[in-house]
This record gives sequence, structure tokens and C-alpha cells, in this order.
Amino acid sequence: VLQGTNLYNVEYIGNSKSTDGELSGAGVRDMTLNLNGGQILTLDANRTVPGTLTLTRGLIATNNFTLNVSSATSGSISGGSSASYIIGKLQRSVAAGSAYTFPVGTATAFAPVSLSFGSGTAAGSLTVSTTDGDHPSLSSASNINPSKSVNRTWNLSVNSGLTTPTYSANFSW
Repeated sequence: VLQGTNLYNVEYIGNSKSTDGELSGAGVRDMTLNLNGGQILTLDANRTVPGTLTLTRGLIATNNFTLNVSSATSGSISGGSSASYIIGKLQRSVAAGSAYTFPVGTATAFAPVSLSFGSGTAAGSLTVSTTDGDHPSLSSASNINPSKSVNRTWNLSVNSGLTTPTYSANFSW
């Protein structure tokens, strides 16, 4: 475990690996992901990046855990593309009047969500993830033709705050 009183960055370079406590140190500030193409960083626990998460290359698989970017600055996640995104749960702190992108996807597709919050929105924290396939509640009685649907489900879950949300959302697939 990295520990210290000064702020430092954690950078993952090269081949696939698992986190091993380096994101739990008291001085961690930023994280950069720059793995070889197609390689995966796998979380070993819930992990928090208090500063900036830079996604250059490679995927982050959270499995049953959550990656939390706790800065409410809209630019606290940079990058994010079909070559570098989060497979699993991504938690972000959000503030009123700001726009955020959640670069999430699955092992088969990059499917980010962009949210723009109105000025009257109470600050808080939100977790976003996506899964392949139609929502389980989609049935023949819904009047939606499953062969013409998006075949993807996004999950947005409020962790705290956001008691008066006004927002616009853009779901990409």
C-alpha cells in the first residue's frame, strides 16, 4: 500500500493487472490508465480516485466492486473511448449546473452516459453501469418490438443528495 503525506498519482502501464491496495493510500490523488491495447485492470475492492481519472488505453473491470471518482469537477474524468472505459459500476460526485460523462460499457461495447444537471439540482453522488440486452421488464405486452430496441440497459443509482434533480441525459450505444 502506498502511503504518504504528499499527493501522488498512480499510473497503470503495460499488461493486464489487478489493483493491490495502491489506490487506498492516504496520499493518492490521480490515476492514469495506459495499458497495452485490450488489456484490463481488475479492481480487487471498492476503490476511490479523489482527483482525476485519465483513461488513455485499456479497460477497468470493477466486477462486484465500484470505482468512485469523488471530485465533483466535471473534468475529473478525462479520456474515455471505445479503447478505454469502465466495465461495471462507476460512481461520481456531481454538482448543480455541471455536465458529466460516465464512460461505461460492457466487455462487448462502449456505452457511455452523459448527464447535464440544472442549476437547481442538489449536489450528490450517482453510480452508473450498463448491461447487454433488453431490460427484463420488456415484454410482448409493452408495445416495444424487441428486435428494434437498443438491446442495452443502463442503471443509474443515487448514492446521496440529488434530492431535486433536473437534468438532461444522453445514452450512447
